[in-house]
Amino acid sequence: MRSITMKSVITVILSSLVICLMVTCSDDDSSVTEPLEIRSFTITPEVGQAGDLFVFSWETTGAKRVWIEPAISEQDLPVSGSVSVQVHYSAWYCLTAQADESTITARAWVQVSYPGGSMWDSPRADTSNSASSRWSGPSVGSLDWVYPFDDSFGDERHITLAGDNSVSVSLHSDHDDGGYMINLNPDGLPKFEQNWNMSEQVIAPSGVFYGSGTTRKTLLALNPDGSQRWELDLNSDNLALIRRAIYVNQQEKIFVHDMFHAMMQDYARLVVINSAGEIEYATGADHYFYEGFALNGDSSFVYTETIQYPGLHCVNDRLEPIWKVTGDFRGLPVTDENRRIFCHFCQDNTYSLKVLNSQGHEIWQVFYPDSIRDTSSIAWNGTIMYVILQEGSQGILLGAIVPDQDVIELAWTVPLQGHFKQSEVVVDSQNRAYVSTGEYIYAFDSDGNMLWQYSCPGEKLQALTLSRDGTLYVAGQSQLYAFRD
Repeated sequence: MRSITMKSVITVILSSLVICLMVTCSDDDSSVTEPLEIRSFTITPEVGQAGDLFVFSWETTGAKRVWIEPAISEQDLPVSGSVSVQVHYSAWYCLTAQADESTITARAWVQVSYPGGSMWDSPRADTSNSASSRWSGPSVGSLDWVYPFDDSFGDERHITLAGDNSVSVSLHSDHDDGGYMINLNPDGLPKFEQNWNMSEQVIAPSGVFYGSGTTRKTLLALNPDGSQRWELDLNSDNLALIRRAIYVNQQEKIFVHDMFHAMMQDYARLVVINSAGEIEYATGADHYFYEGFALNGDSSFVYTETIQYPGLHCVNDRLEPIWKVTGDFRGLPVTDENRRIFCHFCQDNTYSLKVLNSQGHEIWQVFYPDSIRDTSSIAWNGTIMYVILQEGSQGILLGAIVPDQDVIELAWTVPLQGHFKQSEVVVDSQNRAYVSTGEYIYAFDSDGNMLWQYSCPGEKLQALTLSRDGTLYVAGQSQLYAFRD
């Protein structure tokens, strides 16, 4: 057995001291604070369908706590890591890293599309004005949510649906003061961090927004994530704009119809713009009054003109005339996938619905009763057509036409309450009609039986729109209503 001497004890003590010093020095080195940094924050894939799994990955240094908004987990997140999340809505996600009193952020965008078809089958994103949806609407009048907004931007409301099933509503007045656009996910929560000064918007197949800019003198383009793409001045003459309509076709050409007022007269101008924000074709400011437009399936579009050259006109995407049918055509024409054109018509105070082929030749015509004094919206889904009619001086009727019958005629009518000038109709995949008449919302089956009714006393409901998930949207003066089963 080895004996322990005083020298050995001293050696052990010194060795322990060296080890202690080494450990202390090592601890001191590890306590040096790393700078707070987000080295990466990604979401993959960048594009997918609603309900798919997306991988959120992030790496930070110097962070003591991180979180992601909108929240992706009920558990605390590691300072670096990844997690698979089921995503239902397009959104900007914000990663925040914190160390003591300091915080830094990074953002990533995820784009989803809603399964079940293109947004181009939806009202207000349907450039043929057919107000039809391939999806089923609400069978009961259950109000799911409302979203309040500033009602100081005039009386005009416009709704569009995006490919991810989000809804955009813009507010503006009939003058140059502009308006603003609210973007909401289907749950009624904001999609973007800010509201854009955009109105009269349309959404292209690519998801790009096109609409009037801050003062309505410009055309503004926004990317699907809400960032600005370009802005184009369309009114360098500073004429008083009184109306604007914007359309976009599958090739992403934008058609802008502007109505101006100057020198006690109204003027109209048509402009064709490409997706890069360049004007390709434009007409001069003429004494025309273009009342309603519809894009056709062959890159042409049709419109009604009521003053100087009354009739239904068809032009190509270079604004060159193709054909014209003379007569008192009224309101917005409707086109379908067979390039047929449906439009209200009046002759000798007798109102009717005329149907023409793509060459402008009449196919058939349905005459309305002698009591009809005006016509309004048309909704057509390829099976049944609904029309809004004014009976006498104040009465409102919803009428149905079924074109595949041996005798094509007005099959039935039902009376409605409300205001004729504020009436709109859309039709769903079950052939049900949804009607708004200013203060009332109705739902009818294809036989004219009322399914439900909702009253909004004092409202001016407009922009009736049906989405893929069965939500029926309608805009009032100060809030957006969402009805869903």
